[in-house]
Amino acid sequence: MKARSRWTPFWAIVAVLLVLGYLYLSVTEDSSTSSPSSRSAAGPATRPAAPSWTEVASWTGSGIKETETFQTNSREWRITWELRDPNGMLAVIAYEDGNPMPHVAVNQSGVGKDVSYVRTAPGPHYLNINGA
Repeated sequence: MKARSRWTPFWAIVAVLLVLGYLYLSVTEDSSTSSPSSRSAAGPATRPAAPSWTEVASWTGSGIKETETFQTNSREWRITWELRDPNGMLAVIAYEDGNPMPHVAVNQSGVGKDVSYVRTAPGPHYLNINGA
């Protein structure tokens, strides 16, 4: 009986869950809170609100996939990912549309879960996902 390769879909029974997620909505600091001379005598300036994230797409499965193009409006966005198969692997490469330079976002073997941040110019992007 021929042994199966660990890269075949057989090892991807537990689906690779990839959630591209969350487009960074930039929060700009008000100039009145960043200047020491404009602070009131009552106390220090208040901090800006924490950034909020909006899910723009999600993908689940195994194999090789090039995603549709999606739009980012900020220089920083994130990918929330999870790999559930102890023998699996996940690689996610982010591309700016029209720019061949890749941004390696995820390179995981075995069970794992994390958030990867991508810093690129705002605009159209797509992902190359390889999960097994």
